[in-house]
Amino acid sequence: MGQFIVSARKYRPKEFKEVVGQESITETLSRAITAEKIAQAFLFCGPRGVGKTTTARILAKAVNLGKIDCLSEENEDFAFNIFELDAASNNKVEDMRSLMEQVRIPPQTGRYKIYIIDEVHMLSQAAFNAFLKTLEEPPPYAIFILATTEKHKILPTILSRCQIFDFKRISVPSIIQQLKHVAQAEQYEVEEEAYHVIAESADGALRDALSVFDRLVSGLDNSKLTQASVLQQLNILDWSTFSETTEGLMINDHGSAISLFNQVLEQGFEGDAFMQGLAEYIRTLLIAKDARLHSLMTGSKKKIQRASEQAELATPSFLINALALINDAEVSYQRALNKRLHVEVCLIRIAHASQVLEGGAIKKKTAKLVSASSTTPPPQSNNTSQDDRSDSPNHETKEVAKSIEQIESLEETSTNSPSHEVTEKQIDIQTKETTSPQPEINKSAEDKPIESKSPVSAPTTGKRLSLEDLDTEELLRPKTEEKSASPEESVQRNSWDQKIESILAQVEEYLQQNDHQSVASILGKLDASLEDNKFIFTATAGAQRDYIETHMASINKYIQERLSDAPTLCIVYEKQGRQEKRGVLQNAKKTAELMHEMNPAMRNFIDDLGLEIDYSA
Repeated sequence: MGQFIVSARKYRPKEFKEVVGQESITETLSRAITAEKIAQAFLFCGPRGVGKTTTARILAKAVNLGKIDCLSEENEDFAFNIFELDAASNNKVEDMRSLMEQVRIPPQTGRYKIYIIDEVHMLSQAAFNAFLKTLEEPPPYAIFILATTEKHKILPTILSRCQIFDFKRISVPSIIQQLKHVAQAEQYEVEEEAYHVIAESADGALRDALSVFDRLVSGLDNSKLTQASVLQQLNILDWSTFSETTEGLMINDHGSAISLFNQVLEQGFEGDAFMQGLAEYIRTLLIAKDARLHSLMTGSKKKIQRASEQAELATPSFLINALALINDAEVSYQRALNKRLHVEVCLIRIAHASQVLEGGAIKKKTAKLVSASSTTPPPQSNNTSQDDRSDSPNHETKEVAKSIEQIESLEETSTNSPSHEVTEKQIDIQTKETTSPQPEINKSAEDKPIESKSPVSAPTTGKRLSLEDLDTEELLRPKTEEKSASPEESVQRNSWDQKIESILAQVEEYLQQNDHQSVASILGKLDASLEDNKFIFTATAGAQRDYIETHMASINKYIQERLSDAPTLCIVYEKQGRQEKRGVLQNAKKTAELMHEMNPAMRNFIDDLGLEIDYSA
């Protein structure tokens, strides 16, 4: 039985054109040899297994032959002219002095004596100084080729005397091409996915990829090398695991993500390896959303296709937020006492972060519309004028919903912004003012005090308070007792609520089945009303209306197939400018003075917080 030769040695390049992934360097060296402009010293630096020593040997032989083609066919031996020295084991001054003695002897055959010094950064300071003079002024027949993986450890005086060539990591397609060449020469059957797994695990080092390939095929008995066997033997996680995890996170299903993470732990992997792979896959999705970055995507065609499909469904905010959360979890992973819980909390935060970013989506809007519609009877006609609608209860419900959304956004802003925090003193002042009894005013008209609405959240110091932010009609309107609804009206309102709820439920079901998360996010923020046989969504921007209209036909078809008396869904664009709001507040200054006269506590409240009323609004 013959001796087995590893693929890294058996298929080592013998000519410049056979060197993989370093075309720019080999072309430069080839032109220098052809033009006979050869430097006295070269420095090859770069990561391991990218061809530094191989290129040095080819250069040594090509220099002596004076050509760059058909080097492998030449039988002339230049072994006495090529000296290889390992600086890791010969790093003393005596070793350098011995080398300098050899340099004085001219070559017996060939034109040049070439000295290849590998791992040159391992030389001591004294050895570098002893080598410096010879490197600066060598004999005309001596050429030095230095190779290192740590360029920053070499003295600047050495670097200035060499032509420096930076070898780059070999790309995954180039490694796959070389692996296929070896498999074809050795008659191995290998799956396409297996090539990608081996190439990606090599981290740009062709020698490492060939070593792993030799280990995997050594146990084959005329069988095919599959992706599953490669993953099992290399003990690495497949991208499909991260794809399923990301799919669960995108639909706010943290249970499936935690279940997959548990399976990963049972296979013997650590939590940091899982987070690293998940972050890499989410990065791939973010790259897939930008056509300019598609060249950065690596992997098999199946992986790229799957990532592109998921990228269309994912929003950029979800991907960016997920990467940020995973990065924070990776930084603090080693300090965590319960590492498993640490990763699970990270997955839960990613799964539900979209609900915060998207404003609660359509489920939150459903509950808001149902609660608002409980006090709104069905409109009688669709031909109501704009002035009539402004005084209708349905219009007031819309305004209340908008005010709630504005207050929620202000609360989130004040919570997230340290510069806008409300001090304890301001909160105490607000509590005292809002809970203190109101003075009795205008008893001649009605023996009832005028009660003002207490603010929901404390304003920040220095903020200008506009009269548009105050409901003057509510402040001036005396509190009246609510009349109890009749049984007929209660039955009518309940049927009204059920109809709205069923329509929104069908819309939500359709959007979830078709993965239209962006459509659900937009509809969840729009006002909705049911007039006659039309379910109207009111858009505040033309782009929203144009985008929703492209999906409205399919949504109507889906609802009409499931509801017998389904209304027609439509979307309208209603532009609300500042002129509409100004119509409510005529003579703002006069209104403010009347409010101060009837409610002095509000004036004290504004003065204590240092606010100003903007009469120009």
